[in-house]
Amino acid sequence: MDAPVTARHHRIAFDLDRDAGWYVRRPELVPYPKVPHRLKVERTQVDRFREQGAEVIITGPMRAKRRTFYTGLRPLPDVGWYIGNDHELLNGKKVLSLVLFWFSPDMDELTLFYFPRYYRADRTDRERWAVAFIRTQERQGAA
Repeated sequence: MDAPVTARHHRIAFDLDRDAGWYVRRPELVPYPKVPHRLKVERTQVDRFREQGAEVIITGPMRAKRRTFYTGLRPLPDVGWYIGNDHELLNGKKVLSLVLFWFSPDMDELTLFYFPRYYRADRTDRERWAVAFIRTQERQGAA
């Protein structure tokens, strides 16, 4: 398994707007465009997601009758941490990106770690890698 610190990623912070029910992205000097300004956590309606261990999903707002972001949240062994993915079409092929989510204990903050075009196909390997990344971030005081 390659070292988790070698994967290029974007760290994006959100705060919960309790009245609206959306996590709102904090201002950034150069925002990463793949992640929308607002995200919402909801119970999943999709059996396939539940079968894969994701009882909840995280979505972005609608644009042109499509979600700007949509993934199941599968819990990781570390409290408050979840794993998901994002996809894009590149030269006609679907390319996945790994996404990690950390929710503060009071659920008021969300930190998203987006790994563009980095994904591990094997679920066990992917989760092991994610936990190693989390531990590295905690050691460095970044998580």
